[in-house]
Amino acid sequence: DGITYQRFSPRRKNSHWTCLNLKRCEYLIKKGYMTKTGFDVIPKDKNYSLISDDILALLKSDTEAFENFKKFPELYRNVKIDNIEWARKNNDLFKKRVEKLIFYSKKNIMYGNWNDYGRLF
Repeated sequence: DGITYQRFSPRRKNSHWTCLNLKRCEYLIKKGYMTKTGFDVIPKDKNYSLISDDILALLKSDTEAFENFKKFPELYRNVKIDNIEWARKNNDLFKKRVEKLIFYSKKNIMYGNWNDYGRLF
């Protein structure tokens, strides 16, 4: 049907879990597809609903972008903020991702693969 299949493979110990990967795991659990081995390695303490003060300040610097961003689905907001946080150690990439989020939010556009073709939304 034109949708790419996704394959999950074993993760390295202490590897980074994105918000989107955790939501994919929730989907697999809900559908009864998650194995016990897979379930045992999912981090239980991740909270992706918080936005760091510096990112929040940058978003709020453009009122229109911030108002649009607040109206987007929670999953989209969490995935985008997680994507920005992941780049925090690389200042140029961090700034670029924040600017891109503000640019598209101002236009009221959700961009990128954030809901796996509607399965996670």
